[in-house]
Amino acid sequence: MKLTRLFPALAAAVVAAGCLAAPVCAEDTLNQFKPESRYVKYLGRSVYQDDELWFGLTDSGVSFDFTGKHVEMNLMGDSAAFGEQNGARIKVYADDKVVYDKCLTDSPFETIKFDFDESGEHTVKLLKASECANNTVQLENIFVDGDSIKPSANGSHTIEFVGDSITCGYGVDGKDQNEHFLTSTEDGTKTYAYKTAEHFKADISCVSFSGCGAISGYSDNGKQNTQNLMKDFYENTGHSYSNKGGKRLDDIPWDFKTNPELIVINLGTNDSSYTKGKAERIDEFKAAYTDLLKQIRAKNPDSEMLCILGLMGKDLYPAITEAVDAYKSETGDNKINCCEIDGINSTEDGFGSDYHPKEASHERAANTLISKIEELYGWTDHDPAMETPASADTDSSAESSSDDSSKKSESLMKNPVVPVIMTCGIFAVLMFIKKARN
Repeated sequence: MKLTRLFPALAAAVVAAGCLAAPVCAEDTLNQFKPESRYVKYLGRSVYQDDELWFGLTDSGVSFDFTGKHVEMNLMGDSAAFGEQNGARIKVYADDKVVYDKCLTDSPFETIKFDFDESGEHTVKLLKASECANNTVQLENIFVDGDSIKPSANGSHTIEFVGDSITCGYGVDGKDQNEHFLTSTEDGTKTYAYKTAEHFKADISCVSFSGCGAISGYSDNGKQNTQNLMKDFYENTGHSYSNKGGKRLDDIPWDFKTNPELIVINLGTNDSSYTKGKAERIDEFKAAYTDLLKQIRAKNPDSEMLCILGLMGKDLYPAITEAVDAYKSETGDNKINCCEIDGINSTEDGFGSDYHPKEASHERAANTLISKIEELYGWTDHDPAMETPASADTDSSAESSSDDSSKKSESLMKNPVVPVIMTCGIFAVLMFIKKARN
């Protein structure tokens, strides 16, 4: 849906005597677009409903291209999206330069505005840098001073990361291990996952939640925590403890219409807080991990799977390799591999909040993962980006937009106010010229 918004300059041009003498300049007009798929590229899992794009997962958002200079975006939030320390952390990139990075605070909605240095062809990317469990957001409107916007080009590859707090970027901006969780110190764009995707120019989707596990979520008492299991969240658009009008992203099943080329699974760190080296519990973990692999495969029949562990401990890595071997033997599915990731180098890199990795440690992990992906799949860092393919829907949308423009023009001319505005405008110009000559 494209609409046109006129600035107050138009209203100021209305003269009580009954004449609109001031012409409306092009720069006084912003074109409004709804975040529909024909206008923007969806990043990560999201759902478009009630004229809004609803998303919450780490590194989810939108990207679009336009020709112009000025951009505005209206963001709504759910019941927990606003707050300087624990609100939804949003990052906006203008041609790869960060122009906005903070938690939403202007409840019930926030308008993000910025200008490029020069008018021209530009790319805008909006990402949710904090995780879904704490809050979700809705992109309501996009305004630009150009005539149109279009989805940014597809990446060279597609990767889905299934993980826990490490993949969410928990505490990556924290001062040290003594700081505790805040969404304001969480940044999904500084994680091993985002860095790996950026290296391969890949589109990324993160399905990650702090404290999540395969057999047990994080446990501080050694007892099994069954309230935070990936199997319960994976098939949904998101998982959050906050809500929007009583609804949560948990209530919306994900459609799995497209399969990522690669799914990287980074789980086991929280499970180890329950297994604690006990053989029978490790066997439980292997069984649950194998079942999760089957669940993921059922929804993504063509994807490669790569199981990793190690950034915050590798106690269960041997169990993961055994689970993968058992899965291969049982199913005959050989599109799955394992990769051990180096742990945090606290001497060189330090710790983030609650002993989580800082960006330097994520960088090390990304380098290991990148090397493994190159080895296994032959990916490179210079694959040409694939242009967004043309489709019948896109063509019909363009035709519809053209028809709509013609109808709007026709409608405007039928409006009895328009001829008056035009006549008065011409009259004003003629009077100006006459006075200049005198």
